[in-house]
Amino acid sequence: MNFKRSGLDDKPNFDETKAPDYVPAEGAKGGAALSGTEPFTVHSDGKAWLFVPYGIKEGPFPVFYEPAESPYKDAFFQNSKTPGIITMDSDKNKLAPQGDPMFPTAMTTYHMTEHWLSGAMTRHVPWLVQLQPQTFIEISPEMAEEIGIQSGNYVTVKNLRNSLQVRALVTPRLRSGIVHGKPSSIVGSFVCSGYKGNMVSAITNDLSPAIEAPDGLIPASKGFVVKVEKGDPTKVEKLIPEKIQYPEAMIAPIPNTPWASQPEGRS
Repeated sequence: MNFKRSGLDDKPNFDETKAPDYVPAEGAKGGAALSGTEPFTVHSDGKAWLFVPYGIKEGPFPVFYEPAESPYKDAFFQNSKTPGIITMDSDKNKLAPQGDPMFPTAMTTYHMTEHWLSGAMTRHVPWLVQLQPQTFIEISPEMAEEIGIQSGNYVTVKNLRNSLQVRALVTPRLRSGIVHGKPSSIVGSFVCSGYKGNMVSAITNDLSPAIEAPDGLIPASKGFVVKVEKGDPTKVEKLIPEKIQYPEAMIAPIPNTPWASQPEGRS
């Protein structure tokens, strides 16, 4: 009897002519070794998985751990941070103990709509630099009142790895609250800052730890701890933007392109 599955809105990733009562022959291989009730062909056994049964260090079930640096200790696990996390061995990469009262604020980093992927790609594009020309750090109205600053003032952001002078943006996007019965605070800044390019300013990633996830070996430093205090403008690092020399092919106007979309200096 010929069989074909129907009523599907998308194209399945299994053999749609395989009937549900199909039983593979002894010694069958590949897709032919999966029965009609094992349609998940991207998995070796054709079955749906609630967890990854092998091959990873962070499984089998998804679990939330505190970051390698955190103002808090995990309430559920004795091992508060991800097991197997890889930390670069360097005197410049010291990590504060979890729950260290010296660094009570969690910091996170992110990209911005006005930026493109990495810092090096952003800082050398005049369009993007004009849209967002300087590093800033977002802090809550509660924190601003506590340390006595307003938007545009400098704050000192420090931890065991570095200390930066950065202008503050006071915003309700990041709020203070109560965690584990204690006051909590969070701040954030974009990661495209650097020492070379059309835009140069305090380097956010000088604060973040050099750590990697145990499986993907990708940076796992989007959360760490800092202390934020009223800034000292006399300690602001003086960085000089570098003028970018573009090849001739990049300077010429782009054909059939409106003036508003031409790169700086091409119109």
